[in-house]
Amino acid sequence: MTVRNRGAAQVSVMWVIALTVLLLFTAFFSYLGSQNAAEWEASYVDAQAATAAAKTDASASYDQVTALSAATGFAADAASGHASPATIQSALDELKGTFAGAGDANTLEGALPGVIGDFNALMSTNASLTQNVAQLRNDLASRESSHADALRSKDSVSSDLRNELDDLRSSMNSANVDLENQRDSLRDQVRDYERQVAELRLRLEDSQRVASEQDRVAKQNLDILGQKLNTVSRRSDSPDGAVLTANAKLGKAWIDLGRTDRVRSGMEFVVTNSLTGAEKGRVRVISVEAGRSECSILAMTDSFDPIAGDDLVTNAVFDPNRQPVAVLLGNGFGKFSAADMSNMLGEVGIVVAGEITNEADYLILGTPFFDEDTGSVVSWSTFDEYKLADSMGVQVVPLRDASSWLGF
Repeated sequence: MTVRNRGAAQVSVMWVIALTVLLLFTAFFSYLGSQNAAEWEASYVDAQAATAAAKTDASASYDQVTALSAATGFAADAASGHASPATIQSALDELKGTFAGAGDANTLEGALPGVIGDFNALMSTNASLTQNVAQLRNDLASRESSHADALRSKDSVSSDLRNELDDLRSSMNSANVDLENQRDSLRDQVRDYERQVAELRLRLEDSQRVASEQDRVAKQNLDILGQKLNTVSRRSDSPDGAVLTANAKLGKAWIDLGRTDRVRSGMEFVVTNSLTGAEKGRVRVISVEAGRSECSILAMTDSFDPIAGDDLVTNAVFDPNRQPVAVLLGNGFGKFSAADMSNMLGEVGIVVAGEITNEADYLILGTPFFDEDTGSVVSWSTFDEYKLADSMGVQVVPLRDASSWLGF
């Protein structure tokens, strides 16, 4: 073989070897490919089965979610139609805030029993309230019926009362007319009586004036006769002084007798009318000046004829124009002794004598004497001074009267 042929043969062997190796690699890779394809096909089948199962589970889950969303609501949006957990949680929180029975439940299932309990309680309360409302409506209807009856009765009574009131007004008007007629008639009678009283008062004043004048004349005659019989000038019953001015509302009066006339505080005077001599009241000296004295009005006989200026005043014991003579008889003179009594009488110008004579004007009786054996009061008539005073016409003055007149 030539070198060229050996070289060609060598190249062919190399190509054969290369081809063989290539075929071997191809066969190997084909085998590997067939093995991987089988595995891939098995995996694909498993994947398809898993996908089908997943699709089945997903479809079932979707159906469950759809059914649950349809049952519960709370859809997140109209497109999906599925419930939103956030919306459900918000509703659950609102439910727990509304119903105390839901407590701290974290799921609707846990919250529903408490909510149902609260709802049932509310329904029971609502039923009770509905029953109460029905009862109240029945009561209201009954009261409205009673009120309507009362209104009808009131209207009837009001109508009767109006009729009675009209009758009463008519009767009152008639009675008022009669009373006015009677009042007018009585006024006329009162006017007639007042005229008659005025006439009688004038007649009485004239009669009193005449009687006073006659009495004054008679007293003057008696005084003259007494002077002739007793040869002593006894006290005249003529007035001791006069009222200067008086105010009946204030209860005050002033008289024209004062310290120079031996007037002292506490002395009392009878006030008489200067024209008629009628007694008008009584006054008591409360303040003494030189020529006048202030008096308080103790009493007035007639409020329509009050004490006024120019009225006359008289004291039954005191005499400003002379010194009366008094004789004391008694076992003391109240809280004063005989000496004290003599001094006080001397202060008002009354001379105290030891016995009854023609000059005596008064016999002043003090505290009575008591019989030591029997303890009884001894009668004044058993004493010679009293008998002599009575026989000589000497005025007997009890201590109470003398103290009142002289202000002791």
